Amino acid sequence: MLNSRNAVAGLICTALLSGCAPSYRWAKTTSVQADARESSCSFDILTARPDRAFDELGVLEKEWDTNQVDGFRASTQAQVCAAGGDAVLVEVNGLGHYVRGTVIRYRPVTAADTAQ
Repeated sequence: MLNSRNAVAGLICTALLSGCAPSYRWAKTTSVQADARESSCSFDILTARPDRAFDELGVLEKEWDTNQVDGFRASTQAQVCAAGGDAVLVEVNGLGHYVRGTVIRYRPVTAADTAQ
């Protein structure tokens, strides 16, 4: 009886742990193309639009959310890197949960940009 209880408890714990991981669905929103980056690439998480020029690549919409930046980064890293993103402009709701992110690629800085 004890072994079957342990097995059931183990299955419940596994289901709970895997089911509670934050999850975000990727959708390409523009025709802008970007080369995929390595799957462990680093990227910025922004709460305000950057001052530099950028292109939108797509959005990440929550299937299950998180209120921790590290959890958001870990949950979206593969998608952001595969899209070629340099940053994610996040939307945080009133509870502090990351509910959506716009994946962007920074445009290269040109001489015209620096003259302004």
